[in-house]
Amino acid sequence: LKEKVDILPIVIWGTRDALPKRSWVVRKRAPLFLKVQEPVSVEGYSDDTLDELRRGVRSGIVKEFEKLREEDARV
Repeated sequence: LKEKVDILPIVIWGTRDALPKRSWVVRKRAPLFLKVQEPVSVEGYSDDTLDELRRGVRSGIVKEFEKLREEDARV
């Protein structure tokens, strides 16, 4: 917000099968899905509306994550 730079939300699905908790060591091959969402402009937001911006970005990420989860369950 201070730097006036757009936010680029990224959703990653499938790391649970490849990486153990609290580790960066890949334990096995697993399909990963990465979705780069549209940039979110910070224009018009201020410190007073920062929580609104956070909720909006998080909501978009959660929706995409749920789509990936549903697709994964069908496979």
